[in-house]
Amino acid sequence: MTEPRKINWQQWLFILGFVVSLVIVVVFALQAFRHAPRPRADEPIRSWMTIPYVSHSYHIPEYVLYQALDLPRVPRDRRPLTAIARLQKRTVASVITALQDAIKLSRPPYPTPLPFPPGATPPPTPPPAVPRGPA
Repeated sequence: MTEPRKINWQQWLFILGFVVSLVIVVVFALQAFRHAPRPRADEPIRSWMTIPYVSHSYHIPEYVLYQALDLPRVPRDRRPLTAIARLQKRTVASVITALQDAIKLSRPPYPTPLPFPPGATPPPTPPPAVPRGPA
């Protein structure tokens, strides 16, 4: 019977280096996963947000939000909602409520219809209205 082969110091050093490198890779992978950007869609409106940020997050044109606050559209406007509220002498809560109402009104209240599956016949469309002449 053969004796188990002994591991010399160079092989131990190699194994130790391999284990340390695996630990480092796992730590960095966990950090990258934890700090990965998450999609920012419909997140609650906060006082630090800007109009362009809210517009991007909710997929609403900026002009809709500026109209809701009675503000002229300013290119590259990076004022947070707290500064806008202070400028208008309003509370931040009322500014956020106005933005939420504008978002609700600018979105359709119904889901978009799904396309018809292949082979299915769509329902008949009504005939166009005939314009009437002066009576």
